Amino acid sequence: MSTNEHNMLRLDVTRTQLEIAAADARARGLATLVVHPCWTRLAADLLAGSNVQLGVRIGAPGGASTTLAKMFEADQAIEAGARRIESPLNIGALKSGLLDFVKSDVAGVLNSCRRSKRKQAELYICIDLALLDEHEQRIAAEIVQAAGAQGILPCGTYETKETNPSS
Repeated sequence: MSTNEHNMLRLDVTRTQLEIAAADARARGLATLVVHPCWTRLAADLLAGSNVQLGVRIGAPGGASTTLAKMFEADQAIEAGARRIESPLNIGALKSGLLDFVKSDVAGVLNSCRRSKRKQAELYICIDLALLDEHEQRIAAEIVQAAGAQGILPCGTYETKETNPSS
Protein backbone atom coordinates (compact mmCIF):
# COMPACT_ATOMS: atom_id res chain seq x y z
CA MET A 1 0.00 0.00 0.00
CA SER A 2 1.12 3.51 -0.78
CA THR A 3 1.78 6.19 1.80
CA ASN A 4 0.29 8.79 -0.52
CA GLU A 5 -3.06 10.37 0.07
CA HIS A 6 -5.76 12.21 -1.80
CA ASN A 7 -7.01 15.41 -0.14
CA MET A 8 -10.44 16.51 -1.29
CA LEU A 9 -10.55 19.61 0.92
CA ARG A 10 -11.28 22.34 -1.57
CA LEU A 11 -14.50 24.11 -0.72
CA ASP A 12 -15.92 23.51 -4.20
CA VAL A 13 -15.49 19.71 -4.35
CA THR A 14 -18.49 18.08 -6.02
CA ARG A 15 -19.95 14.62 -5.61
CA THR A 16 -18.65 13.64 -9.03
CA GLN A 17 -15.13 14.81 -8.16
CA LEU A 18 -15.27 12.82 -4.92
CA GLU A 19 -16.44 9.71 -6.76
CA ILE A 20 -13.53 10.05 -9.20
CA ALA A 21 -11.03 10.63 -6.38
CA ALA A 22 -12.28 7.60 -4.45
CA ALA A 23 -12.03 5.37 -7.54
CA ASP A 24 -8.54 6.71 -8.19
CA ALA A 25 -7.47 6.13 -4.56
CA ARG A 26 -8.73 2.54 -4.75
CA ALA A 27 -7.10 1.88 -8.13
CA ARG A 28 -3.74 3.33 -7.07
CA GLY A 29 -3.81 1.79 -3.59
CA LEU A 30 -3.45 5.14 -1.86
CA ALA A 31 -3.20 5.12 1.92
CA THR A 32 -5.84 7.75 2.67
CA LEU A 33 -8.62 9.83 1.15
CA VAL A 34 -9.32 12.97 3.21
CA VAL A 35 -12.69 14.73 2.92
CA HIS A 36 -14.82 17.35 4.63
CA PRO A 37 -17.37 16.04 7.17
CA CYS A 38 -20.32 16.47 4.79
CA TRP A 39 -18.82 13.84 2.45
CA THR A 40 -17.97 11.22 5.12
CA ARG A 41 -20.80 8.74 4.50
CA LEU A 42 -20.50 8.88 0.74
CA ALA A 43 -16.72 8.49 0.87
CA ALA A 44 -17.02 5.57 3.32
CA ASP A 45 -19.43 3.85 0.92
CA LEU A 46 -17.14 4.51 -2.03
CA LEU A 47 -14.11 3.11 -0.18
CA ALA A 48 -15.88 0.10 1.38
CA GLY A 49 -13.94 -3.11 0.87
CA SER A 50 -10.70 -1.33 -0.01
CA ASN A 51 -7.56 -0.71 2.01
CA VAL A 52 -7.87 3.06 1.58
CA GLN A 53 -8.29 4.76 4.95
CA LEU A 54 -10.93 7.48 5.19
CA GLY A 55 -9.77 10.70 6.81
CA VAL A 56 -12.00 13.64 7.74
CA ARG A 57 -10.87 17.23 8.39
CA ILE A 58 -12.93 18.61 11.26
CA GLY A 59 -12.96 22.06 12.84
CA ALA A 60 -12.05 23.69 9.57
CA PRO A 61 -11.12 26.21 8.66
CA GLY A 62 -8.59 27.22 11.23
CA GLY A 63 -9.49 25.18 14.30
CA ALA A 64 -11.43 28.01 15.93
CA SER A 65 -14.52 25.87 16.54
CA THR A 66 -15.33 25.03 20.13
CA THR A 67 -13.90 21.83 21.54
CA LEU A 68 -17.40 20.35 21.85
CA ALA A 69 -18.12 21.15 18.20
CA LYS A 70 -14.88 19.43 17.14
CA MET A 71 -15.69 16.43 19.33
CA PHE A 72 -19.16 16.18 17.83
CA GLU A 73 -17.74 16.35 14.30
CA ALA A 74 -15.18 13.67 15.18
CA ASP A 75 -17.85 11.42 16.74
CA GLN A 76 -20.07 11.76 13.68
CA ALA A 77 -17.21 11.12 11.26
CA ILE A 78 -15.99 8.05 13.13
CA GLU A 79 -19.49 6.64 13.34
CA ALA A 80 -19.83 7.13 9.56
CA GLY A 81 -16.58 5.31 8.82
CA ALA A 82 -13.63 7.68 9.28
CA ARG A 83 -10.51 6.09 10.72
CA ARG A 84 -8.40 9.24 10.64
CA ILE A 85 -9.39 12.63 12.02
CA GLU A 86 -7.51 15.79 11.10
CA SER A 87 -8.17 18.73 13.39
CA PRO A 88 -6.57 22.18 13.04
CA LEU A 89 -4.86 23.52 16.14
CA ASN A 90 -6.50 26.63 17.58
CA ILE A 91 -3.79 29.09 16.51
CA GLY A 92 -5.45 32.13 18.10
CA ALA A 93 -5.57 30.44 21.50
CA LEU A 94 -1.94 29.32 21.19
CA LYS A 95 -0.77 32.80 20.21
CA SER A 96 -2.77 34.23 23.13
CA GLY A 97 -0.83 32.03 25.54
CA LEU A 98 -3.91 29.97 26.45
CA LEU A 99 -1.88 26.76 26.54
CA ASP A 100 -4.17 24.90 28.96
CA PHE A 101 -7.07 25.64 26.63
CA VAL A 102 -5.12 24.35 23.61
CA LYS A 103 -4.11 21.21 25.53
CA SER A 104 -7.71 20.62 26.59
CA ASP A 105 -8.93 21.17 23.04
CA VAL A 106 -6.54 18.57 21.59
CA ALA A 107 -7.30 16.15 24.46
CA GLY A 108 -11.05 16.49 23.88
CA VAL A 109 -10.80 15.58 20.21
CA LEU A 110 -8.39 12.74 21.01
CA ASN A 111 -10.90 11.44 23.55
CA SER A 112 -13.54 11.32 20.82
CA CYS A 113 -11.15 9.40 18.59
CA ARG A 114 -10.57 6.78 21.28
CA ARG A 115 -13.97 6.71 22.96
CA SER A 116 -15.39 3.55 21.43
CA LYS A 117 -13.55 0.23 21.51
CA ARG A 118 -15.47 -0.80 18.38
CA LYS A 119 -14.73 2.25 16.24
CA GLN A 120 -11.64 4.37 16.77
CA ALA A 121 -9.64 6.79 14.70
CA GLU A 122 -6.14 8.20 14.57
CA LEU A 123 -5.82 11.92 15.31
CA TYR A 124 -3.54 14.24 13.36
CA ILE A 125 -3.32 17.90 14.33
CA CYS A 126 -3.06 20.37 11.46
CA ILE A 127 -0.89 23.38 12.15
CA ASP A 128 -0.56 26.41 9.91
CA LEU A 129 3.17 26.85 10.48
CA ALA A 130 3.27 30.11 8.54
CA LEU A 131 1.26 31.75 11.31
CA LEU A 132 3.63 30.69 14.11
CA ASP A 133 7.16 31.73 14.98
CA GLU A 134 9.73 29.03 15.85
CA HIS A 135 9.03 29.20 19.58
CA GLU A 136 5.28 28.83 19.03
CA GLN A 137 5.89 25.93 16.63
CA ARG A 138 7.89 24.14 19.33
CA ILE A 139 5.15 24.72 21.89
CA ALA A 140 2.52 23.42 19.46
CA ALA A 141 4.59 20.30 18.74
CA GLU A 142 5.09 19.66 22.46
CA ILE A 143 1.34 19.96 23.11
CA VAL A 144 0.46 17.55 20.30
CA GLN A 145 3.12 15.04 21.33
CA ALA A 146 2.18 15.18 25.03
CA ALA A 147 -1.49 14.65 24.18
CA GLY A 148 -0.71 11.44 22.31
CA ALA A 149 -1.99 12.39 18.87
CA GLN A 150 -0.51 10.41 15.98
CA GLY A 151 1.23 13.42 14.47
CA ILE A 152 1.26 16.90 13.04
CA LEU A 153 0.24 17.87 9.52
CA PRO A 154 1.39 21.20 8.13
CA CYS A 155 -1.60 23.06 6.74
CA GLY A 156 -1.89 26.01 4.40
CA THR A 157 -3.12 29.40 5.42
CA TYR A 158 -6.86 29.92 5.00
CA GLU A 159 -6.86 33.66 5.51
CA THR A 160 -3.99 35.75 6.78
CA LYS A 161 -4.91 39.20 5.44
CA GLU A 162 -6.30 41.66 7.91
CA THR A 163 -9.61 43.19 6.95
CA ASN A 164 -10.10 46.84 7.69
CA PRO A 165 -13.79 47.70 7.40
CA SER A 166 -13.07 51.44 7.40
CA SER A 167 -10.89 51.39 4.28
